[in-house]
Amino acid sequence: RAKTEFLSSMSHELRTPLNSILGFGQLLSDGTVEVPPEKQASFAGQIVKSGQHLLDLIERVLELSKAETGKLQLDLEPVSIKEIIGDCVDMMSAEAKERKVELFNEIGATELPMAFADPARTRQVLLNLISNGIKYNRDGGIVTLSAEAGEDKAIRIVVRDTGSGIPAAKWDQLFEPFNRLGRESGPIKGTGIGLTISKQIVEQMHGRIGFESSEGQGSEFWIELPCAADTD
Repeated sequence: RAKTEFLSSMSHELRTPLNSILGFGQLLSDGTVEVPPEKQASFAGQIVKSGQHLLDLIERVLELSKAETGKLQLDLEPVSIKEIIGDCVDMMSAEAKERKVELFNEIGATELPMAFADPARTRQVLLNLISNGIKYNRDGGIVTLSAEAGEDKAIRIVVRDTGSGIPAAKWDQLFEPFNRLGRESGPIKGTGIGLTISKQIVEQMHGRIGFESSEGQGSEFWIELPCAADTD
């Protein structure tokens, strides 16, 4: 049943940009309809945009397949979470500014132990969480990142936002692939796969991921990764 629902959702997601490509392509190639030059450029732009979205969907589906079968390549090593968070904040600062959201790194001078993780995959997960915090925020909203060493020999990284929050009735759907919790037809673009892949990545790095959310007040996503000193 879960596989059938997944394939149905995937087919719908792939058909949407493909229909756009075919529609605009047919308008350009149909000799019976005269398309003004200014419209031709616009149609071509839509084809390219939809093609890029389709490619992104396909790549994410392939990555999801690898993640769910445990075939993701991971290079686990001691990594500086402080450095990775700093990199991610720098990388997302332009997007935050564009969407009128303030992005803060609250770690400051806090000393953290090294984590035992894949640095590239850890960045991928954090970038996804930060991006979601920015996309689903409000104008003038805030996204903050913090981290601390936990008591269970793990480092906890927290991404907080001041967005609309997640209704409690939809919490159990959050990590389902292609499930955007009713935002599919909204103006905010997304594939609905990012959190699913993030969960698989974190768990394959022997970590945990979770969240807390209050509807109308915002959400807090966290990941826990093992300390490098405790993996010898």
